[in-house]
Amino acid sequence: GVDPAKLTGNGSLYQTSPLTKTTTSLLIGSIPDNPSEPVAWTNKTEYGGKVFYTALAHIDDFQQPAFNRLIINAVYWAAGLPVPKELPTKPKAVAATKK
Repeated sequence: GVDPAKLTGNGSLYQTSPLTKTTTSLLIGSIPDNPSEPVAWTNKTEYGGKVFYTALAHIDDFQQPAFNRLIINAVYWAAGLPVPKELPTKPKAVAATKK
């Protein structure tokens, strides 16, 4: 999982609400004098597709291990793969296949 206490957004807070009823909000962001907004959420489409969204992604957000974990978890979840317990330290080479 991702510890929300270890995430700090470095960019703007975008208005994303209201979300659809089928959406699961994962993280809520806030800035002074503005309403809180979902900054990460998931949804499943009526066709079985999986959607992950985040309003985070300022260049400085990528310096946070918790943000990188959030993105990796989302990619694995959307692909229907088990989420790795440890973050990969080196990218794995993947052989391209011709169809």
